[in-house]
Amino acid sequence: KLTTKERKSVRKFMGDAIWQGILLVVEKPVTGKEYFQDVAKEMSVWDKGLLWFTPTGFPVTQNLKKRDVNPELIRVTVFGKTVRRKFPRYLAEIDGGEQANAVAPNFVHSYDSAHLQLSINEGANEGMTNFLVIHDSFSTDCVSAGRFNHIIREQFVNMYSANDWINHFHDTCEAVTEHELLTERQELGSFDINEVLDSEYFFA
Repeated sequence: KLTTKERKSVRKFMGDAIWQGILLVVEKPVTGKEYFQDVAKEMSVWDKGLLWFTPTGFPVTQNLKKRDVNPELIRVTVFGKTVRRKFPRYLAEIDGGEQANAVAPNFVHSYDSAHLQLSINEGANEGMTNFLVIHDSFSTDCVSAGRFNHIIREQFVNMYSANDWINHFHDTCEAVTEHELLTERQELGSFDINEVLDSEYFFA
C-alpha cells in the first residue's frame, strides 16, 4: 500500500507524462490556454477584470478578487445548539492568479454554450421541439436526430467562421484597459474548419 507521499509522487509523475503527451499531440490548445492566462495576469496588473462577448452577444465578466486573510465567522444558534462557520472575505483587488486559473475554461464553456444556443435555435427554426442538452452533449428525438446531427456541425462552422474570436477578446481587453497589451496576439492556424461538416464524430 502506497503512503500519502508516494501517492502524491505517482500523481505528479502521471500528470507530467500526460501533459507532455498533450503537448506532442495538440500543441495549440496548450498555447491558447497560456495566452489566456497571460492576458488575465496582465489585466490584473491594471486591477482590471475580464470581459468578453460570446457569438450570441452574451456578455461574460470574470472578476475574481483576492481573499482577506481574516475570514468571516458566523455563529448561528438553533434549538440551543450553536453552529460556527467560516466564510471567506474578499478584498477590492483583482486576484491575478485566480483570474489566470479560471479564464481558459470559462472562455471555452461560454463559447460551447453559445454553440448550444445557436444549434437549438436553428433546430427550433426547422420545426424541432424535443431537445435534451447536458453541457456539450446534444440529443433530440429519433425523427429529428439525423438532421440535428448536421445542424450542430453547421452552427459550429458558422460561428467560428464569422469572426476571429480570440482577437476579438484581445480587442475588448485593450478597450477596457485603454492600453495595448504586452501579451502577443494569437494567430489562426491552417486548419480548414469546414472539415467539421464531414467529421464522423462531433460532440456527443
